[in-house]
Amino acid sequence: ERYGVIEGSWEDEPPQLAIVGELPPELCDPNRLAEKHRRDQLKLHALVQLVRCDGDRRKLIHEYFGIGQETVG
Repeated sequence: ERYGVIEGSWEDEPPQLAIVGELPPELCDPNRLAEKHRRDQLKLHALVQLVRCDGDRRKLIHEYFGIGQETVG
C-alpha cells in the first residue's frame, strides 16, 4: 500500500488484495536489497545478544542506541 502496489484488506478472511501497480525500481535494486539485508542481520544479531545476555541488558541497549553512560541518570 505504501508504494501504491496493492490495494485491499488483510482483515478479510481470506484477505482481499489486488495488485494495482509495479514496485518502484529502487525497491528491486540488488545493492539496496543487499544493504537492507545486512542492516536487518545486524539488528537481529543485536536482539539475540540482548536475549542471551546474562549481565547488564541496560548497557547493551545503551550501546545499541549509542547512549553514553554519562547521559544515563
